[in-house]
Amino acid sequence: MGIMAAILPLLCFIVLLIGYATQFVDDGPWTRWRRAFIAATLTEGVALTAFTELLSVAHLLVYSWLVGVWSAALLLALIGTTVVLRTNPLPRLPQVTRLSSFERWSLAGVLVVVALTGITALAAPPNNWDSQTYHMARVANWIVHQSVAHYPTHFLPQIYQGPWAEFAILHMQILSGSDHLANMIQWFSLVGSIIATSLIARDLAGNARIQVLTAVLAATIPMGIVQASSTQNDLTAGLWLVLLMYAFLRLRVHPTRRSMLLVGSALGLALLTKATMYTYTLPLLIWLGVWSLRRWRWGIWQPLLIIGLVVLSLNLGHYARNIDLFGNPFGLTPEASYQTNQMITPAVVLSNAMRNASLHLITPDKWVNAAIRVIIRILHIPLGLDMSDPRTTFGGMEFRQPLFGTNEDTSGNLLHFVLIMVTCGLLWKWRNRPSDLLLYGAVIIAGFLIFCATVVWMPWNSRLHTGLFLLAAPLIAIALGNMANPRWVSIIAGVLLLGSTPWLLHNETRPLIGLGPGSTVFNTDRIDQLFRARPILRDDYRTTADAIVETGCDTIGLISNDRDFWEYTLWFLLQQQAGYTIHLEHLNVANISSKLYTRVPQQAPCAIVTVAIDQPDSMLVQGQSYQQVSKQGSLRVLSIRPK
Repeated sequence: MGIMAAILPLLCFIVLLIGYATQFVDDGPWTRWRRAFIAATLTEGVALTAFTELLSVAHLLVYSWLVGVWSAALLLALIGTTVVLRTNPLPRLPQVTRLSSFERWSLAGVLVVVALTGITALAAPPNNWDSQTYHMARVANWIVHQSVAHYPTHFLPQIYQGPWAEFAILHMQILSGSDHLANMIQWFSLVGSIIATSLIARDLAGNARIQVLTAVLAATIPMGIVQASSTQNDLTAGLWLVLLMYAFLRLRVHPTRRSMLLVGSALGLALLTKATMYTYTLPLLIWLGVWSLRRWRWGIWQPLLIIGLVVLSLNLGHYARNIDLFGNPFGLTPEASYQTNQMITPAVVLSNAMRNASLHLITPDKWVNAAIRVIIRILHIPLGLDMSDPRTTFGGMEFRQPLFGTNEDTSGNLLHFVLIMVTCGLLWKWRNRPSDLLLYGAVIIAGFLIFCATVVWMPWNSRLHTGLFLLAAPLIAIALGNMANPRWVSIIAGVLLLGSTPWLLHNETRPLIGLGPGSTVFNTDRIDQLFRARPILRDDYRTTADAIVETGCDTIGLISNDRDFWEYTLWFLLQQQAGYTIHLEHLNVANISSKLYTRVPQQAPCAIVTVAIDQPDSMLVQGQSYQQVSKQGSLRVLSIRPK
């Protein structure tokens, strides 16, 4: 095992990239390689899904089989690319010298953003809050089960949430034997999004200057920057969203089956990654449907069939698992409805629109932020709603903007939001604007309003808007490029790049620079970095892991009443300290996933960890008596005592 095996998917991608680049003969070097990048990304995304689902059925998600399927994929890619190169010459590489001074400096800035986020992603462990509770926790469970089948769990999002980003992490983790590459999935998504949005700008009649400005806008979204080094999935979902828009624009120019496959692949992967994509893709699908009806009329069944089959094929495994357990493909249950509005009215939509927009208006000045809250409170009066209405607010929280900062859960996109507002004004004034720009903008606005109608307000909703900000980048660039003075465009690009510095260098949970030991990802112990978001837990978890390892157990039972339990961190500590494979199984599950106990082979644990459970010093589980050997905060370790 090691890093060499993890290179197989990358080698496969590079070969696909070269093969596809030889086929876009109608485009110049810059465009050819970008189109090839997108085609290779979608191909590998589909292949990874297929490999995961097929191997999972037979419980073969293990190192040897993954090496085998990726080696076979690389061989097929080599054969296909070799055949293509016999009839088409290898395309020339893009020439930077032909770019203007603005374009060269702007692209240099984008490369700095890409490089610094990549360094952060490689240097830091996956220490995001949600990653500990379910993103990485589900990966750890899949590795032990050698399958992505649903399993009994105290935290249902581990099984019903869209799994594609974690599928990719799963492959990297098994092939490399560690989590050192886990953050790279989101980083790659940032790179792909920059490339895809610049191509969207081109296909919407944007010149080279506008395409470069689009790349700057996509690269400097604060939430995108801080997520690019994490194991969240908002940036990955945003990648598939912008690829769907690109594929649709491509379909309109080249209405071929290949373009239909691109649309189906992007849509299927978006839906497989995150549930918010159902809201964001709906307006685009309506646009696609109306255009297809005008283009094919009664023959519309063919593109709809092709796209639908691809989407269903990619999501079939996850849908089937959810239907089997929850009775529906989305995992909808009363337990999982805490993030959806209890009512949908125009007043609710306006309320949530204001509150969600306010997340991107956070400034370093507390008085400005307070003034914004006062304005929102006043605007709620005619709506007849409280701005903290529990029916539309997560967990009965009081509406309050998070503090200005560089946190990956709550960062706002202030400059980009202001530019979106400016763009709306410019489009209104632009008399000869292309009609497609209004439809494009309507897709973004409609997606946001549908989101506001369905999803409760949460202080961390700004991260769920990442895909919309990526989609907005080409629109902003085209409006500014056509309506603003070129000098102002250059200034805006410079401000965006310089303004991204805090999020690049001072990421709250993964800082690149700091003062003193333990202040950056380079001078902080990896375990300490895991707890940067919740350092108060470190000693309790480390002591608990030591107590478990001292028992010599390899099968540990987990009983938890804490939905915010950092399960992955416990996995990490146990595997690192024990030196052998640890099985951590959820016991006494009280939700719907308890039905799966009849299908999952059960091993009697030799130790149990309880989280936030009131209990005596002993416990009887499955007829076996366990005695407490450690207690740290809300964590208890119980072990089988010899008679």
